[in-house]
Amino acid sequence: EGGIAKFVLMFGWKRTMAILGFISLFFVFLSYLFIHDYPDHDQSIKNVIAIKSSIKKTVKDAAKIFRFTPLWINGIYAGLVFCIFPAFGALWSIPYFMERYKIKVDQAALLSSTFFLGACIGTPLLGWISIYIQKRRPLLVTGTFLSFIVSLFVIYPRHVDLSLMYCLVLLLGFFSSIY
Repeated sequence: EGGIAKFVLMFGWKRTMAILGFISLFFVFLSYLFIHDYPDHDQSIKNVIAIKSSIKKTVKDAAKIFRFTPLWINGIYAGLVFCIFPAFGALWSIPYFMERYKIKVDQAALLSSTFFLGACIGTPLLGWISIYIQKRRPLLVTGTFLSFIVSLFVIYPRHVDLSLMYCLVLLLGFFSSIY
């Protein structure tokens, strides 16, 4: 976010979007060249399932999912914990930090990016801890609780130094990645 905000300030949003579009097309081209569904392109697809039987199986599997309550509870929990990423990180944080600290958009975007950096650190580390301790619920409850506590310190106190806010936002991203 910080880099894109700087590009927008330097080149304008139209040129920035065009550059990002060309970069994306370049990666699509590379993906087409190097990523394959099968090791050998000449190999034909084996065991093709008829469309009707595939649809029947999909409907049957979906019915199982709708009847399995723990799956719904886990899905709702994960959705609610994850919603901080699009709501705070992507939508709300930049205008909030600009208004709160009277900083430019590129600085606010850099601060917002720190949230995602915390998630990049937290996701593999918390996943490893989850595998190591073999108990998911205590880790989920603790991570969600700490995410809530840190979010209170990010949002409510009036006088928080900007450098401390970087640490708080990093921690918020870290603990929010518990989903």
